Amino acid sequence: MCGISATIVKNGDKNKYWDLLRASEIRGQDGTGYVYYKKLGQMYTRYQAAIKASDMPMKHPEVLHNGDVVIGQNRLSCFGLEVSNQQPLMLENTVLVHNGNLFDFESMFKELNLPRQLEVDSELILRIYEEYHRLDAIYALVKGNFACILIDRKKKQIHAFTRDKPLCWYEDDSGIYLFSTVRIGQKVFGEKAEIHEMENFSRRTFNF
Repeated sequence: MCGISATIVKNGDKNKYWDLLRASEIRGQDGTGYVYYKKLGQMYTRYQAAIKASDMPMKHPEVLHNGDVVIGQNRLSCFGLEVSNQQPLMLENTVLVHNGNLFDFESMFKELNLPRQLEVDSELILRIYEEYHRLDAIYALVKGNFACILIDRKKKQIHAFTRDKPLCWYEDDSGIYLFSTVRIGQKVFGEKAEIHEMENFSRRTFNF
């Protein structure tokens, strides 16, 4: 179980992403990572550390501005314990955070003849998307359960998709937010917030 989250910023002064990242640590305290894209993905900051989110040295690690995008994970380690295996996982145009467990992923790398750099199962999802650029390919080829948030920088899109794992989204005048569970969203945005829980096997795309 890990916490995954993201935001597309509409109002940096009001955006609550860093509160969301800290609230999500209930799902994983072995590591915290985020990628922050400034000005529609032209520049980015990457942070990874083997600490829980509430122990990050600054309450607001980055100053958010309108149009910025942030994606992050609170990690519960199963294998590949080194910091180099922490998420978000990045390639040139794709960034991924994943909660779940994949089956037979090592054999799938070989069967599909995909490159591999890390020890985590999540890399398989990233590589399949880079190869096919279609979410359908992930559903067809990946065995196991997942909730994922994926940034396609080239298309300027965030994809949220799930199979047998929870994933939610919420929008207000400060931004669009993605996160793992309704309860996490309520802790940040309030008990009466209109939080949308994605249906199983569903997907949603947000443009930035």
